[in-house]
Formats: sequence, structure tokens, C-alpha cells
Amino acid sequence: MKPIRRFTLETHEGPYEKWPLRSRLFLEGQPTSIALPGYRLLHQFETSEGYILVTDYDCPYEEITNFALVSKQLRLQSCRWLGWMYETFLLERIEWQDERTFIAVIGGGGRWRLTIRSWGIPYNPATSEASGVRRPSEDVKPMTEVGQWIETWRELGVSDSPELRRLHGDVLGRYSEPHRQYHTSQHLAECFEKVQDIIHLAEHPAEVNVGLWFHDAIYDTQRQDNEERSAAWARSAARESGVSAESAQRIYDLIMFTRHAAVPIGVDAQVLVDADLSILGAQPARFQEYEAQVRNEYGWVPEAMFRSSRARILKELLSRPHVYCTAHFRERYEAQARRNLQQSLAYLECLGATGV
Repeated sequence: MKPIRRFTLETHEGPYEKWPLRSRLFLEGQPTSIALPGYRLLHQFETSEGYILVTDYDCPYEEITNFALVSKQLRLQSCRWLGWMYETFLLERIEWQDERTFIAVIGGGGRWRLTIRSWGIPYNPATSEASGVRRPSEDVKPMTEVGQWIETWRELGVSDSPELRRLHGDVLGRYSEPHRQYHTSQHLAECFEKVQDIIHLAEHPAEVNVGLWFHDAIYDTQRQDNEERSAAWARSAARESGVSAESAQRIYDLIMFTRHAAVPIGVDAQVLVDADLSILGAQPARFQEYEAQVRNEYGWVPEAMFRSSRARILKELLSRPHVYCTAHFRERYEAQARRNLQQSLAYLECLGATGV
């Protein structure tokens, strides 16, 4: 780890309420393609994995600290943030433990340990409620590794091959596109982690797993057909790999349910959709991180329009008899999901009422 002073953030003019949620990153005075959450660059470090850049917003009621990992090739690899609205949550200092681990000391928020993970290896956070320290889970096998991919296709009668491995790289590469903030390999890994508790319910578990792999493979916030295009790719890839037409069509249909426009029909769709929506029942810190990630993905949408659209989505979710389809998810995550959604909706409505 080496402190550096190579990067800067663009500055904004006028009242901060009009500022964008992200600021363009400059390297030695030259603009990059990266935009980071926040308005101030607090710290920057060079490590063997890339650059750690620490930013915050520094404006009333938005005291959040963001930690970004940027590769040496200047690609945004990951973002994590710490903080809550209407709370004092300012970074006091960073204490490096080794080349890959550091402690963020937060005023009013305790000590948080963060670990740099190589890109492509999912980070499964486990939170210690007593100390407020986030540490990597050691008992969850990464489900997005190529071995798991090959095993899934083997269950569908497809043998390992160079073409199958290239397809794995193509799909996982989509989840690392720089415009993504939430729909990344982090989301994919979280889906696979959660689905393990209910995959035994599925009639065609391998098809559910393929559906998870592909469900957000194509993602563009300025299009309305992402699920359809992802599903079509999955169906085509399955057929080209030798999967039966019936199985390939079922995979297509499963992915189309992740539009969340209709109640999932069939246990396989219910399992996949519950996994996709598992983030709604996450602990508050992760849920708030998710909300910020979604907002960043829609950074091109004006604030008032985003608040209105987002509030409408949250209200629709809350109006359902159940957020989740399976009994296990209802028992384990339903109450927390409704608390998260209600708090987020209240915050959006508060901003709208005050004109912020």
C-alpha cells in the first residue's frame, strides 16, 4: 500500500442540491471514463490490486464515505459505502492492516474492516452486529467460479469445453461493465449465496442456476428489454451447447419472470425470483448500499423523476400480499424486506415534501 496524489475529482458549481450524484475522476489532470460517488477525494492509495480511492459527499444529511477499487487499467472494479442519511458518519482515518486489508475509523460509526478482493471472486459480506465490522465469509464457496458453471451445465448434459469456458468469461464479463453499480458480480454472488437455501425446492435446479447466471447478463438502464435480451441469449447459448429446446425455453421463461411484472408461475420461477429479490431483505447497511448503487446506475435520470419512479416501484412491492414466494424466504426475510422498503419510501417522500 502506498499513498499517492495522482487523482482528482471534478468540481461542481451552483447549489449542491443540483450537483450530480457522481463526479468524474481525473488522473494527473486528464479525464477518465470513471465517475465516483461523492464530491471530495479524501484519500488515494496504490496497491497490488489497483487503486483505493476514498470519497464523500460533504453536504448536509449526506455524510457518506465511499470506497472504490479502480484497476491499473482504469476500470471501476467495485464500490462500497458506509453511512446513513441523517446521521453523522464521517471518516476519521484509515488504518492499513496489510496490503489487502484496512480499518475505516468512522466518527459515530465505529471501526469497519474492509478487504480488497481480486475481481471475479465474489465478496460475500458477513456482518458482526457486536462490533460493526464487515469481514469476508469463510464458509460460503464462491458460486460464480468456472467450476460451478461447468457443473451446472453438466447437469443439463453439456460437457466441459473451451467454448463453454469462453461463454463463462463472456457472461461474467458483462457483470463487470463499468456502467454497472448494483447489477454486478456482487449481485450475482449474493443471488447464488441465497438460492442455496431453496434450490432443493426446484423441479429443474440446473435451469434455475443457468437462469440466475444470465438474468442480468444484458443490462442497460436506458432500455426496456434487458430481460428479454438476456433470456434470448441464454436460450440461444443453451441450444448451441446441445440443451433440448424444451429446457432452453424454460430457461428463457424463467429469466422473463425477473421483470417482476407478474407473479411467478411454477416453483422454479419462484425460487429464481426470490433469489433475485433477496437484496430487499438484507440488513439495513447493505440495503442502503444497494439503494445508492441503483441510484448511481440511473445517474442520468433527473432527481425528481427518479424519486417519483422509485417510490412507485417501492409502493408496488409493498402492496403485494408477500414480497417473497417461498415459505423459507417469507419466514427469514419478509419482515426485514418490508422494513427496508417502508424506510426507503418514507425517505423518498420526505425529500419530495421538502423539495430537496
